[in-house]
Amino acid sequence: MIGFRQFLLEFASPTSFEDSLKLALRSTGMDKVYLECKIPLKGTIDLDRLIDKIGASRSGGVKERNIMFYDTKDQSYRNNHQIVRTRDDGHDLEIVHKTRGDFENVMNDKSKITKFKVEAIANNDGTHHLSYMHTTEVNKLPSDIKAVTHKSIVEKNQDLKPIDFGHDIEAKQNVSMWYADGSPLIGEYAFQCKVDKHEAKHIQPAEDYYNHLVNKLSAYIETGMTKTEAVYKLTGKHI
Repeated sequence: MIGFRQFLLEFASPTSFEDSLKLALRSTGMDKVYLECKIPLKGTIDLDRLIDKIGASRSGGVKERNIMFYDTKDQSYRNNHQIVRTRDDGHDLEIVHKTRGDFENVMNDKSKITKFKVEAIANNDGTHHLSYMHTTEVNKLPSDIKAVTHKSIVEKNQDLKPIDFGHDIEAKQNVSMWYADGSPLIGEYAFQCKVDKHEAKHIQPAEDYYNHLVNKLSAYIETGMTKTEAVYKLTGKHI
C-alpha cells in the first residue's frame, strides 16, 4: 500500500512561480520541490475536444481509478480544512491526507517533509492563486471516519506528452475527468515539474504557458470548485 499525508498550505504571497519556488526550497531545505499547475474544468467538456483545445498529444491510453473521500460523522475533517482520500487502480491503493493551515506553524517540523509542492489553481478571469503542500507518509485510514458519499466516483486520466520548458525543466501533463455514478462531475488539466534552486530561476516559460492555457480554456473553467469540493457538493455541503 502506498500512503501519503499531504498538507495544503495556503499562503497569500509571493505571487510569482519563481519566488514561490524559492520560498519552498529555502523553507524546506530540500534539493528539489514540485510545481503543479491545475485548471479545474466543467465535467461536461468532451475529453477529445479538450485535448485538441490544449494542443497536446496523448501518451498511452486512458487509465481509470476509483476515488473515495472520508470524513467523520460531523465532518470534522472538512470543518478543519482537512481532506482524506483514497485512489485505487486495482493494483495499488493510495491514501492521501491533506491539511490546510498556517504556513509557519506547519513548517516547524521539517523532518516530516518528504515531498513539497507549489500549486497554482486557475480562475476563469485569467488569474490564479498559489498554494503550498508538503507530503508525509500515512499507513492507514483513521478509524473514526466513513465515506463522504456512497456514489461511485471514477477518475478517467489521460497522460499527455511532456512539455519541455528548457533549462532541463520538463513537465508531465495530463487531463482527468471525474464521474459520479456514471454522470460527469468535474474535470481537470494539470502539469507538474520538479525544480531545484537553479531551475527555479528559469521557470518563467512555465508560468507564461500556464497563463496562456488559463485564458485559452477560460470558457470551460469551473471557478471556485476543486475535485474535492465537487464530491462534497454531492452531500449538499461545500468545503
